[in-house]
Amino acid sequence: MKLFIKIALIVVVTVSVLLGAFVVYYNLNQGKIWIIDADNVLSESELSDVQKNLQSLFWIEIKTRRNASLPFDQTYNKLRHQNEAHALIQSDLTPKPQNNDYYIYLINRDIYAGEENSFYFAWTEYQQRTTILSLYRLKSQADKDSSLKDRVYKILLRRIGKLYGAGIDHGCKDFKFAAKVFTGRGERLPAKCLKECGVMKYSNSIGELDALYPFYCGEDIKYLQGIKVLKNIQ
Repeated sequence: MKLFIKIALIVVVTVSVLLGAFVVYYNLNQGKIWIIDADNVLSESELSDVQKNLQSLFWIEIKTRRNASLPFDQTYNKLRHQNEAHALIQSDLTPKPQNNDYYIYLINRDIYAGEENSFYFAWTEYQQRTTILSLYRLKSQADKDSSLKDRVYKILLRRIGKLYGAGIDHGCKDFKFAAKVFTGRGERLPAKCLKECGVMKYSNSIGELDALYPFYCGEDIKYLQGIKVLKNIQ
């Protein structure tokens, strides 16, 4: 019996070590996620809080820095009074990620892409591993009920989730699992699919963004944990 216990302990320790080594190796090959406040639109404390909150959730290393020279003049549409996000990312003047890193630029300018939309909160070019996140409308309409930091946090969760394949229709039937992970409790959330109120849902207005449930749905949580992107939060 004692021998069996010793063997079991050895197996558990070995598996734990191998899993830890796999997570480290996986994340080294995934690169880092850089949140770059190009326009210094967030305060130092706000940017630090966003970074700490995200790092507590993800295995991928989250880094931040301030100031970045982007070609705003060259991508500005005078008729629309907006910057074209696709052109901004594709421009040779925009610094590109290295070593499998992922850049998320925070800017204080209104953006659009193509001619069919009036604006975007954020625009991502996945092949370029770059996102432009506009705080222009988020900041101008921030109020006591929903802070700028909270809105930015939701959009960052969505963009990081999409980068790693979250947001696909998984069926999303596990209400209690997501509630327990996010709130620490197991109560049932409002009687509709969490896919409807999770951060992976597209929001087309400030009101829709503020109404989003501020985390992933149960199926996206399981998916992101399964590929070792999201930590197993208890």
